[in-house]
Amino acid sequence: MGKLLAERYTPKTVIDFGCGIGSILEGFLEAQTPEVQGIEISEVAWEYASERIKPFMKRQDITKPLDVGKHDLVITLEVAEHIDPAGTDTFVQNLVDAAKEVIIFTAAPNEEGNPTHINCHPMTFWAAKFRARGFEPSDTETTLVQKLWSPEGLPEKMQPPAYYRNNLQVFVRSQ
Repeated sequence: MGKLLAERYTPKTVIDFGCGIGSILEGFLEAQTPEVQGIEISEVAWEYASERIKPFMKRQDITKPLDVGKHDLVITLEVAEHIDPAGTDTFVQNLVDAAKEVIIFTAAPNEEGNPTHINCHPMTFWAAKFRARGFEPSDTETTLVQKLWSPEGLPEKMQPPAYYRNNLQVFVRSQ
C-alpha cells in the first residue's frame, strides 16, 4: 500500500502515525521516498518490526503533543479507534501539525466486535475535527486512493483489507 501511495503522491517526506510493524513504511522505502518516518508506541509492534524498518521508527505517544516537522504526506490507518478518547484532539492536532497538504486517514466507525476499539466515531465526527483545523475532506482524492487500493489488478499479497477502502477519508489543507 505504501508503494502505491508513493507512486500516487510522490512525496519527499512521509510520516505514519501508529505505524505498527512498519509495513506502509516499507512500501515507501521500496519506492525510494527520501524521508520516511513512523511513530509507534506498541511494544508488540516494535518486537515484530523488521530490523530494516526500526531505524525509521520512533517510539512516541501520538496522543501527546509532538513536534515531528512538516511532511508532504501524513498517514494514519486504523489507529484512531484504538486511542484513549481523552487524547483525540491532541492526536488530530498532531496529524494537522505534521501535514503540509495531505492526510490519509482511516478509522473504524464502530466496535466491530473488537474490544480494543474504544474511540469509534462516524467519519463525520473526524471530518469536523479536521475542518476545525483547516483540513477538508476531498472526495476526489478519497476515490483515487480507494481505486488504488481496490483488488482489481493487484497481486493478492498487495491487496489491502476492504475496511481500509471502506473507512478511508483523504483530507487536504483548505485553500
